[in-house]
Amino acid sequence: MSTSQSERATNEVKKAERRILELMAEIEQVRSGKKGIRGKRARLNMQLSIAYKIGRRSKSKVDWKRAFANICKRQKIGSSRTLAGAFTRLVKLVFADETPTSRIRYAKVLSFANRSKWSDKQFRSALADHGLTKIEQDEINRKKVAKNRGRSD
Repeated sequence: MSTSQSERATNEVKKAERRILELMAEIEQVRSGKKGIRGKRARLNMQLSIAYKIGRRSKSKVDWKRAFANICKRQKIGSSRTLAGAFTRLVKLVFADETPTSRIRYAKVLSFANRSKWSDKQFRSALADHGLTKIEQDEINRKKVAKNRGRSD
């Protein structure tokens, strides 16, 4: 890789970092009520939607992935060994003040949406229409069906 390509890649990572930090600031504004979104559930849904956008881009774009890793490293957030995987780090980063139980729930829902290949819009719609609990229940039911298919009764 030539110097100009290396500089370009570095600039793209820095640009992605700035965008991630902007989205994290937006999550904080939603959380604090500065975005004018009323209702705890509506604010949580919006925060999760923004977090999902960060997560999807961090998984699909190299510059975003590197930028996200840099931010996690600065915040001393290590990798995760849980089922929710990459979304656990994201949730720890953007929902640091939440209880561990809440963070696990959020990471599982984000991971389920990602495995289901939902777009940002589909995720927002599912949250608005069904809520966090219904999406969690869908994931539990999917796992039960998959487990039962593996049995030879």
